[in-house]
Amino acid sequence: MLPHVHIGRDEARNEAYRSEDDSDSNRDSENEQSDEIWGDERTLIDDLMGFGDRSIHDKAKRQEALTDALKAHFSSLSLSIRQDLLDGVIPVIDNLATTIAILHKGPDNEYRDGLAAFNRTAQHAIATGRSLTEQFGDLKDQSLTCLKGIVGRIETERARRTELCESFKEQYQEICHRIRERLVRAAGEDMDRAAMAAESRAHALISGKDKDKEKMRQNILKAFA
Repeated sequence: MLPHVHIGRDEARNEAYRSEDDSDSNRDSENEQSDEIWGDERTLIDDLMGFGDRSIHDKAKRQEALTDALKAHFSSLSLSIRQDLLDGVIPVIDNLATTIAILHKGPDNEYRDGLAAFNRTAQHAIATGRSLTEQFGDLKDQSLTCLKGIVGRIETERARRTELCESFKEQYQEICHRIRERLVRAAGEDMDRAAMAAESRAHALISGKDKDKEKMRQNILKAFA
């Protein structure tokens, strides 16, 4: 019995190995087919964008094409997962196709005119800003030059004012000195004249009194003669 048991087990093990080998060979063949599908360096997006076949633009056909292309890879996934993947990929492909078509077509006239107007406005604003900057620089230079001239004139006038003040002080002191000298001299002369006048009157008074005394003495002598 034991040999038969071992033989059965060996056959079962060999059968399992053969099944695994068949599965591996099937997977290898599927991978080879998949490699053949993508062997021309096209991408899935390129193939489903419809650039090669306009009939794929139909949503149902594109879904079928996408399902067929990914059948070997998604065979083990559930229907809900595959549908979710389709719902996520198809809108992206649609938006991408629309965007590429718009890019190939080029911007519309209004958009182009708007960009051109914005560019003209921006260039005008830049030119105006540069012109104003240059004018401001010129005005700044002129203002600085004028301010330097004004400051120079102020310094000159200040120095002249200081010089005039010093000259006025000197002239004032000289005038005061001359006035004092004249006053002293005039006062001395006035005093001399006053003294001479007083002396003259004194002499006159004295002379007059002597004459009166002589006349009085003669009258007295005449009276007693």
